[in-house]
Amino acid sequence: MFDSYSKYRGEITSLLKEQLISNTFSSTSLFSGERYSGRLTIALEVARIFSCSLKGESDCSCYSCTTYNNLKVDN
Repeated sequence: MFDSYSKYRGEITSLLKEQLISNTFSSTSLFSGERYSGRLTIALEVARIFSCSLKGESDCSCYSCTTYNNLKVDN
């Protein structure tokens, strides 16, 4: 979970990972930051983790994770 992003945005990914594991992630979230800060990438990764059929690991190959990785999500 967030393995490839933690080296760039370690403080944010560790906070999000902690919230996702402890089920304290807010139902409404706003991702903000400077241009090219990775906010869209992190938001897509959070969406992938929430929709994952397994545990949301980075190397997951379930149907939901595959569609998110290919950016072919229909909902």
